[in-house]
Amino acid sequence: MVRRGWILTGNGTNSNEGIQHTVATTAGTQYTLSFWVGNVYDTPGAAGFGTTGTAIVLINGVQAGAFTNTTNAKTQSWQQFSLNFTATGASTTIAFVNGDPALDDHNGLDNVTLVGGAPPPASSVSAPTLSQWAAMLLAGLLALIGVARVLRARGRA
Repeated sequence: MVRRGWILTGNGTNSNEGIQHTVATTAGTQYTLSFWVGNVYDTPGAAGFGTTGTAIVLINGVQAGAFTNTTNAKTQSWQQFSLNFTATGASTTIAFVNGDPALDDHNGLDNVTLVGGAPPPASSVSAPTLSQWAAMLLAGLLALIGVARVLRARGRA
């Protein structure tokens, strides 16, 4: 969990700052990433605030989306977002990068959670049922009887 604060931008700065973390995952398993993006609305450029708060999410260095809080409030407001992804290996690097414009130096991130689902079902072969075993045994016996008849018939000719 990330505590509330201006994690993606520093006070009075705005660049491609952010945070990242590498977590253990299972290849082929679907995960849900949930997080809150903070915003304080003000006239663009006024006191370093802007009109939106945007977090760009990268999964293993590839952009998975840009998530924008457009809440029009003069005080701190939070909006929850989530995205699903399927892990491709034993670890996954998740990064959050500031996506705000140059005059907006306040962008918050909070309560990041990652929940893993079950891996996709493996293909399985079920064992034959008792009735299927009985049918296979009967078919085998009938085949043996047929072979025995053919062999007897050849011996008479």
